[in-house]
Amino acid sequence: MDATVWILVWSLAALLLVLVARARAMVQPPVAPVPVRRSLPPGLYASTTAPTPTAGAPGAPSGSAPAAGPPIDPVSRRKLLRWVGWTGILLVLGQLAVSFLPFFWPRKVGAFGGRVLAGNVSDYDVGDVKKITEGKFFISRVPEGFLALWQRCPHLGCSVPWDANGPSLDSIKPQGRFNCPCHGSQYDRYGQIIAGPAPRPMDLFPISIENGRIYVQTGPQVAKQRAVADHQKDPTPA
Repeated sequence: MDATVWILVWSLAALLLVLVARARAMVQPPVAPVPVRRSLPPGLYASTTAPTPTAGAPGAPSGSAPAAGPPIDPVSRRKLLRWVGWTGILLVLGQLAVSFLPFFWPRKVGAFGGRVLAGNVSDYDVGDVKKITEGKFFISRVPEGFLALWQRCPHLGCSVPWDANGPSLDSIKPQGRFNCPCHGSQYDRYGQIIAGPAPRPMDLFPISIENGRIYVQTGPQVAKQRAVADHQKDPTPA
């Protein structure tokens, strides 16, 4: 998760704390401060406020009760429920924003999730397979053209390495194949599943050739799945 998403999450958390604090303040009425009375010897100070007669003292009204403070307004249940409802709505909107933010945030050019330069056409001979690390894919040149194979195994998502010295699973060259180290799935230069538990061939990324340069659009949202029968489907001509 990038810094922008963390900032959004923390902002929503801070907003929730503020709303909770305000709700508590509404529930708990303010307490009036209790005046502090200090007992000093008589004759040391003068006061402009007449002393309050005590019970039983001369001048005190008989049967008088202490003066009651101002009445406390009861908390409006409807207002409290309104605050709780708005808090829930804001949390839901925040979760939606965090979920959809990656789709609208611009991808970095030259890294996975964006457009990656995979070299020149002249860098590849027929049968060559080269890994483009920053894009998490392989460029495979077959007689029909170029394929951009996502390194992720369709079985359980392991990274599939290219074994340049292993026995070939196609007729293009005598050596070279993809071997998944997790569960033993094997693929040829087309990314076609030849053996193992993988349910389909390796996924493809869109590939284009511009002025002799190979460009690949990467990311899970653009990966193209193929059926097992599509052995030589969608190579991009050189």
